Amino acid sequence: MEVPGYLTAELGERLTSPRGRGIWDRTAVRIEHYGVSFDIADQPRTLGDRPHDLRARAAYDQARPDIAMAKKQLARERARRWRRFPATPTDDARPLRERLNDLVVTHIKSAGIPRAMGFSAR
Repeated sequence: MEVPGYLTAELGERLTSPRGRGIWDRTAVRIEHYGVSFDIADQPRTLGDRPHDLRARAAYDQARPDIAMAKKQLARERARRWRRFPATPTDDARPLRERLNDLVVTHIKSAGIPRAMGFSAR
């Protein structure tokens, strides 16, 4: 299932950590619920313009700060993930198979496994 562009534009990519996924999912559901409830479809902004109808305006005024708070929480989660697992440009550019091969070779070299066992450390 493809995530609508307006959700990723508002919230960024869905996080992989359980906490980050939960925050992202709850906020996405909140946005979708508002859109369905008040017939907002593919607006340039996620919630559309501030409505004139009192009921819709109250829901908009409540949703907007909730979304802003969730975006701050998501930013903290992304920063936490970045501190724990920083990506390097070389890691991102190389295929996964090549990165895994380098990890195995490094492990073989550090463990001192002899070539006679069938392993060759380039």
